[in-house]
Amino acid sequence: LRDPSNDYIEGEDFTFLIINAIKSLEYLLYRKMCNDKDFKKIKLEKGKIKLKCRINNNRVNAYSDLGGAGIVYTPAALPINVINGSLIIRNNSLKLNKLNLLADEMPLLIDGGVNDIFNKQNFNIYINSKPKQDFIDKYINKNQIYPVKIKGDIVYSLRARGVKDNFDVKGEVNMAPDSSIYHLGATVGDIENAIVLNLDAQILKQNLLRIREFSYDKIISSLGSRYTRLNMLKARG
Repeated sequence: LRDPSNDYIEGEDFTFLIINAIKSLEYLLYRKMCNDKDFKKIKLEKGKIKLKCRINNNRVNAYSDLGGAGIVYTPAALPINVINGSLIIRNNSLKLNKLNLLADEMPLLIDGGVNDIFNKQNFNIYINSKPKQDFIDKYINKNQIYPVKIKGDIVYSLRARGVKDNFDVKGEVNMAPDSSIYHLGATVGDIENAIVLNLDAQILKQNLLRIREFSYDKIISSLGSRYTRLNMLKARG
């Protein structure tokens, strides 16, 4: 691969096949990303994008509209289609700007970025989604002895911040009345009231989970459309 240290690329409607063949980007990303096991699990499948890219003294500045793009997470044969959103690279930082996705048929919003992308890859990512039972059956339950079952209107959000082997997770699950999550003979949910689950945790190497705080709250409605948040359980450690 040649050294593209002062290239400029601008184009519209490049297929992913053409994008993969752009030697300028390939040269700079190959050193780190193409040797990364996680990167190799992603297959660029389809779509047309608009790309603007400038490379000056091995510094990459790029913008790409990812709407209509499609990839596959190969270990699970999971298709992911981008409805809209963009990707921005500035020097050593990557920004994912409000990516609205369909992971199979499950809606997913991703927003955030990664700093120091060629070395430590320090990330700060926000994820929001509404899980579907079909998705859980197809990609989670098929390898589980005890399946996960959900019912009703459930929305979760999560923010992950840190590096691969040491990052913080703050998550919230909002369950409407008469919604539930069932696993291993236990059910979380309430017939009459909304439930909110909160998790503040640290994830270390080998997926070691350190819980700073977990809370289970019930949202009780009263006269005058007022709501009271009642803590039912709190755990640490």
